Amino acid sequence: RTAVETQASATVTADRDALTTITRVEAIPYSVPYRVPGRFASGAVERADNVLVRVHCADGLVGQAEAQPRPYTYGETQATIVAAVRHRLGPALATAV
Repeated sequence: RTAVETQASATVTADRDALTTITRVEAIPYSVPYRVPGRFASGAVERADNVLVRVHCADGLVGQAEAQPRPYTYGETQATIVAAVRHRLGPALATAV
């Protein structure tokens, strides 16, 4: 092995060892009312029904993101996103690594 290969291998090992473990994933549904409802040919939208996704790590780090359902475009709803995070994504991430 060359010095560059040895250094690259050591860097990859250090990066892998520095990875944290995901301990918990939360799906928190919430609604935000619109000041002015969106009106479409198919009806009106009175509020944004979104989901806050929080990822907790063993080292105390917490990340979060917002998931916005698009029921008219893709068919998902706030309830299907919550179910996917709680029953599929969360358990898969918490057991990975």
